[in-house]
Amino acid sequence: MSTKTSNFEYIKPGEDEFYNITEFNQTLDKIDADMKALKDTEVNHTDNATVHVTAEDKESWNTSLENKTLTYTESSTIQDLNSGEKLSIAFGKLKKAVNAVKNHTGTKATTSVQGHVKLSNSSAVTDSTGLALPVTEKNASISGTLAYMLANFSGKLNLIWYNTGSNFTTDDDATALNGYRITAPEEYMMFLIYSTAGNVSVLGNWDNCVSYLNQFLNVYSDNEYATAIAYRKVTLEIAHVSSGGYFKNIVFDKAYYKGVAANSSTKPYNGSCIPLRIYGIRK
Repeated sequence: MSTKTSNFEYIKPGEDEFYNITEFNQTLDKIDADMKALKDTEVNHTDNATVHVTAEDKESWNTSLENKTLTYTESSTIQDLNSGEKLSIAFGKLKKAVNAVKNHTGTKATTSVQGHVKLSNSSAVTDSTGLALPVTEKNASISGTLAYMLANFSGKLNLIWYNTGSNFTTDDDATALNGYRITAPEEYMMFLIYSTAGNVSVLGNWDNCVSYLNQFLNVYSDNEYATAIAYRKVTLEIAHVSSGGYFKNIVFDKAYYKGVAANSSTKPYNGSCIPLRIYGIRK
């Protein structure tokens, strides 16, 4: 008596049965159909990249992230990185940013070209090398530098001149009668003069504005001391130039003194009423 296989139920003739060619052919046809179905399933699986795992896929899964080889295309513009985006997109953005930095540092900045600026280590002069002066530039005598502006234009009250002990003429010769001039910067509207008397005189910002430095003296003359009042005339002189603009000077005349007693004579005494500091007041 014939039986069937346990999995695909192919007919197995019994030992006491005669050979039947029809049953044999039917069994072969069924085997062929089942093999064809298995083959089709395999082909469909390997052709489906979603479900089929290749050797390259398995190798990639088993490779740590730092050892993976990435393929990406440089971004056309500089963009922000976004959380959750693909590595190929992120690295494309990074490549664009890195190249932009490299191009920037390799391009010298000019008045018309955006580029990289290197600070000069000079503390003396500004030259034509294209290097930018650092904010710590120490030479305040260079017009246009930050140090110059900090020294001359910061705040409302600025020291514009001070007595060093050798920069003010106090000789009693005739040339001193012509006056001693100190440049008055244009940007100030008023000037305060602190002198040896300990008081402050004021000059307004107009031509021929006059003020006086005053000082009491104990003058020794004719074997006796006498009290005298010394004074020095100070004038703001504004001179216009033909090419346009103007310049200002603070002019100090020679100092004189007059005794307190009646009919005392006025005599030169240039060593008194000496300016110590001059301050400018800005608007």
